[in-house]
Amino acid sequence: MVSLGNLLERVVVSSSDPIFDKVFALLAEEWVSPARPEERAAARRLLERIVSAETAYSIALMQGETVVAYSSGLSLMILERDVLNLLAIGAWARTGLDTPTFYCAELFVARQARGQGIGSKLIQANVKHATQLGYHRLAVDTQNRVVVEHYCKLLGNPLKHPDRDRSTFYLFALN
Repeated sequence: MVSLGNLLERVVVSSSDPIFDKVFALLAEEWVSPARPEERAAARRLLERIVSAETAYSIALMQGETVVAYSSGLSLMILERDVLNLLAIGAWARTGLDTPTFYCAELFVARQARGQGIGSKLIQANVKHATQLGYHRLAVDTQNRVVVEHYCKLLGNPLKHPDRDRSTFYLFALN
């Protein structure tokens, strides 16, 4: 059980930040097969690029020395085509993104910390950050219905949502 009162927020500013390795270890548990080292290296490079982007906003929530949750986002307009493809955001997702859009690249809560409102707090932080920076839209790429429901509670119904081709991209308006 993780206590919300005991969590320390740390902003991860680069892959050289000591917290970065802990964040990657947490994400790799779910993302990457230990039997596929090439996947692990590609996932690490992707996370390094996201964290080091000029408009990146990356938060790790810590309990002591342990990362229990992580979220990152950045301007969708600056992502390079190869990064978009790595993130599985196809042409359908990029249509209509002529408006400044903040992309929530990652949101992860450790298994032992789930169900305690930590993910909701990260979602609220993403929305607040994007709004403060003047973004008009927020993009989310997820298969997790709980995450989508939290965004819908905060922002209403998405402007775009997955279609029949198994896309997992949602686009929300920010007030």
